[in-house]
Amino acid sequence: MHLSDVVVLGEQPRLFGPVTSIPTVWRSLNEIGASDIAAITGVRNRIRPKVWEAIAARHGAIPPAPTCYGDRVHARAEGFIRCGKDTGLGR
Repeated sequence: MHLSDVVVLGEQPRLFGPVTSIPTVWRSLNEIGASDIAAITGVRNRIRPKVWEAIAARHGAIPPAPTCYGDRVHARAEGFIRCGKDTGLGR
């Protein structure tokens, strides 16, 4: 996830609900210490191959969805890591 993604989510409150502000994201990122970065890097390096294997296995398996404009959208899965209380990496 990139900071610009937070802005995109915030512009769609009916879909995503309340979204934190960019300054709050920066404050959160500034609290991450060297040991946290090492832990995140270790988890990401261990999980990334599994995520890409799952993405490759699903290729073409997700059918396109019609939109309100009459065209179709193809879902694309991307790998990312979410830090939160459930991961043990959140604060």
